[in-house]
Amino acid sequence: MFNYDLILVLGQAGTGQKVTSTEGTTTDSKAVESKEGSVKGETPIQQDSPSMTPLLIMAGVFAFFMFTASRSKKKEARRKTEMTSSLKQGTKVVTIGGMMGTVQTVRENSVVVKLDESNQTKVEFEKSAIKTVLDDKK
Repeated sequence: MFNYDLILVLGQAGTGQKVTSTEGTTTDSKAVESKEGSVKGETPIQQDSPSMTPLLIMAGVFAFFMFTASRSKKKEARRKTEMTSSLKQGTKVVTIGGMMGTVQTVRENSVVVKLDESNQTKVEFEKSAIKTVLDDKK
């Protein structure tokens, strides 16, 4: 771990000022400078570098969330594709605009939906505009 006293002292090294450490000891900064090994001929004390562990943990958590998010998107896309490919005449559907009706004709990329029985109102929608298929088994 970092020796924060050393950092404080080295910032004031050579000034001759009195330096108080976190343990409460007071010493002359010139004495600390020579005690820490910054005088010529002595090797300086090596400090530990900050740990990479928190960064690796955060990266792992981020990767986990990205994996689960992409997996759920793929699952939803697969469900939507299966739903639109299973459309057939007579299926009751709800569009993304909230219109409810019955499928009259299924084409390659679109469906014709009858919205009103009394007026025979029919509207053509893209298959991607179908939000849900209603079950008649309720």
